[in-house]
Amino acid sequence: MHFLGVISQQLSRFTALVIVLAAAVTFIEPATFSWVTGNTQIIVLGVIMLAMGMTLGKEDYKILAKRH
Repeated sequence: MHFLGVISQQLSRFTALVIVLAAAVTFIEPATFSWVTGNTQIIVLGVIMLAMGMTLGKEDYKILAKRH
């Protein structure tokens, strides 16, 4: 469990940087991400959503439960 916590922490810490770098690379050389189509696009989106979900904690769910 500690391993996943460390990965989650690093992903949330550097998410903005990774997004900006990927956008810059794509802007400069669009063919770099041309492989992200069809089923691959679904897998990439799934990985992104999993990474986002890993950053949620108990307190986040408590806040959501109070809103509904």
